Amino acid sequence: MKNIKKLTSFLLLSLLLTGCGGGSGGGAGSGTNTSTNTGTSTGNPVDTLPVVSNDGGLSFTPSSLTATILPYENKTLSLDIRANRNFPDVVNVAIIDTTGVITDDIRIKAIDKYNYQASVTTRSLKPGRYSGILEVKLCKDSPYSCAQPHEGSPWKLPYSFEVRAPSITISPAEITASFVPAEEKSFELEVKSEAGIDFINRVGVSVTDPAGLLTNGNSVTKIDKNTIRTTLRMTSKPPVGKYVGALEVRLCGGNINSCDFPYQINPWKIPYSLEVKTNTSTLTPTPGAADWNGYQGNVAHTGYVPVTLNVNAFAPRFLFEIDSNKYMAQGQITTQGDTVYFSAQAANGGSGGAVFAVNESDGKVKWTFPVADGWVNPPAAQNGKVYFMNTATQSSGLWMLDQSNGNRLGKTNVITTSSYFYAPVVDGQTVFSRNGPQSQFLSSSSADTLSSNWNFASDNMDALWSPAVDANYVYMFVPKGNTAGPSGLAIINRQSGKQTTLIAASNIQASMTRVEPTLCDGVNLLIASNGLSLVNFDLASQKIKWTVKDTFYSNPVCAGSTLYILNGYGVDARSLSTGALLWQWKFPDGVYYDQKPIGANGYLQNMIVTNNVLLLGSFSTVFAVDLSSHQTVWSYPRGGDLALSKNGILYVNKGTSGYGSFMAFNTK
Repeated sequence: MKNIKKLTSFLLLSLLLTGCGGGSGGGAGSGTNTSTNTGTSTGNPVDTLPVVSNDGGLSFTPSSLTATILPYENKTLSLDIRANRNFPDVVNVAIIDTTGVITDDIRIKAIDKYNYQASVTTRSLKPGRYSGILEVKLCKDSPYSCAQPHEGSPWKLPYSFEVRAPSITISPAEITASFVPAEEKSFELEVKSEAGIDFINRVGVSVTDPAGLLTNGNSVTKIDKNTIRTTLRMTSKPPVGKYVGALEVRLCGGNINSCDFPYQINPWKIPYSLEVKTNTSTLTPTPGAADWNGYQGNVAHTGYVPVTLNVNAFAPRFLFEIDSNKYMAQGQITTQGDTVYFSAQAANGGSGGAVFAVNESDGKVKWTFPVADGWVNPPAAQNGKVYFMNTATQSSGLWMLDQSNGNRLGKTNVITTSSYFYAPVVDGQTVFSRNGPQSQFLSSSSADTLSSNWNFASDNMDALWSPAVDANYVYMFVPKGNTAGPSGLAIINRQSGKQTTLIAASNIQASMTRVEPTLCDGVNLLIASNGLSLVNFDLASQKIKWTVKDTFYSNPVCAGSTLYILNGYGVDARSLSTGALLWQWKFPDGVYYDQKPIGANGYLQNMIVTNNVLLLGSFSTVFAVDLSSHQTVWSYPRGGDLALSKNGILYVNKGTSGYGSFMAFNTK
């Protein structure tokens, strides 16, 4: 007999001759596999192995090939071959797959003269069960015919493969939700595979809804090698009603739109039950709450509403969307009685806009007052009237409308080239607004007739400022160069319009926009200089009590002995008397609170403080932070400017950042 070492060279040479023919005993070929076997889907790989009997001349380790394979994966399997005797003469090898599951890529190498290592690679297979036999033929002549086989040839190596997707967990297992008409609702779906299988880079997730109500846009986020998340959104804004269906979730290779290569025979199904309903419970006044009237809700600009809110009762009431073909971003909201008032600009860069009155009960438009030109600024509402200014036009003016029907009751001409203003400050029978070519004058007018009481020259030409008011005085920041003296807090007699006191504050820059005073009580008045400092003016001593320098980017709100202000990417709670930091709250990762003026209206989203929670809005989310635990106790994925009506309706006004909509929430 010749040495077994002779076998090695022919095995390596024979790689060009191995193939996957139909499995007849003749020879091996290099042709393409034309098998249409799609497998079955039952049983265990070991249970479905064919039974074979071999001559002892060759032995295989393992004695059979079994594996669980991902769909369309080319899986390489190793095999040890041992020659238990010498084979005389020439040895040519043919390895034949009788089923068509193995590719032509078969490799063999010698370890020593009796032991060899081989590898075989599976074809790209659909889900199912595949079993068959590899025939190993040792031939003295051509392996194509193998008319002269060596003794014991062929040897048979059984295989059984289960081709399946990994075990998958989809959460939630069911989607249930209720929401108001036109609400922008979304749902997150997480797909997680069994541990140890790195399928994330080869698998796409296709989520389809046969009813056509939900879609993920075939967009997924890879969390780790075993986890994918996708966000489902409404394809339309369905009317009131109940909607029941089931999402079909498929793992796909290739194009996930057509799912040409499904990773499982049947899709997973995630049932959903959605209800679109109105949530318009009867409106009743909330004890302690008042109408939200103008900037920061009251003439002192405190943002404080003395109510205790149950965040567990928070629920959307309605979503109001402006006609985007006619109008663009809305101004800040004001409320009076059971009505919401706001302004909107003409769409597509047009001049003018309108003032709207919307029923708080159901979100339906009560009336609209169109304005032909200029910038239509936010309104204030009091005394059965609505007051607003249009600016940056030859016909700029202070307007007065009837709350009940929107009829024009009066207008005074205002000379100004500035654009966006806050709402006029209305207190009792007086309206405080802006005037002058650069809006540098503070005007006092009759709330009944709009006749002028007085004008005060502030030299504050910044686009955004609004005075704070109490029973005797008007408080506003005046920049350096004012005729009354250096920059600082001007205290103006509200009857005469004469400045009685100026508390100098040279470190406050009017050009930094955030110079609206917050009159926390009869003693402490706060001014935040945008991004620079927070100053407490002691009205009793008429001196600066304290100054804190930091990146403050909102107006402060205050309640009791504590003030709250945006600082960088969080909120500071500070002592009103000393300015000392008491505690901080940070926005969650990924939530963006812009530190610059936003949208066409150019101001930041605000905060509201109540007896038990601080409400604040970012671009994307509104939060309620518990004042005792300092933790987030409620949030909703909708950002914007906030208002809280006397009926306990919380408004999140996305219109202030250019989107033209606001959502109303019940809070009780």
